[in-house]
Amino acid sequence: MNAVGEKRLVLGHRSCPRALREMPARLEGIARNTPVEAVLPPVTPFLEETLETVLSLLGEFEDASVTVNDWGTLYRVSQWKKGRKALLILGALLNGQDSDPAIRLFLAPQQDKIVWEGDGAALLRWAPPPEELKRHWAEPSAFHLAGMLRDMGVDAVEAGLQALDIPEPADLPVRRLPWGVMSVKPCRGECAKCGGGEIIRGGCRVFFDRNLLIWEEASARNEKR
Repeated sequence: MNAVGEKRLVLGHRSCPRALREMPARLEGIARNTPVEAVLPPVTPFLEETLETVLSLLGEFEDASVTVNDWGTLYRVSQWKKGRKALLILGALLNGQDSDPAIRLFLAPQQDKIVWEGDGAALLRWAPPPEELKRHWAEPSAFHLAGMLRDMGVDAVEAGLQALDIPEPADLPVRRLPWGVMSVKPCRGECAKCGGGEIIRGGCRVFFDRNLLIWEEASARNEKR
């Protein structure tokens, strides 16, 4: 019996198309009784054929999980999942989570400030954010789609670190990740500049260098608090 929290062999990358293109060859060489998770980036039209190959191969595994990061792929994988025991995870790039570290500044009392407004000065005074805004910051937008996601066969939602504690929806498990997503811009496809191999599995160097996708480790966030 598969479960959201079980350990699996993870293939792919949440934003790297090259990692998806290499996935069929990797799946071919894995024993079919190995618990495996395919992490998919947003699938653009030129990757659709590769996606179909990946899904065909995953159908041969006894315990498979698919993490998706765009709505079109979610719909396709939800169709593929029907009649299978595979798990379907809504990826961190798709859950609508507000992980801006500046949120902490709005929660902590601050000193009064004098600012210029038109031709005169004005006093800027801190006020605690209303509870409605705190709930908005704390709850990824995917939580409000829990019913629809369940109907599509989604088993859990990925959530990274953020400034406020994430509530646990009653009908949609949350798979908590040890890092926070700071930007969700996709790769520009400059794979010739990527180190390849181990670099892909650990995170694409091009994303880091250009700040297109920044993963922040839990320990780093704790040190800043």
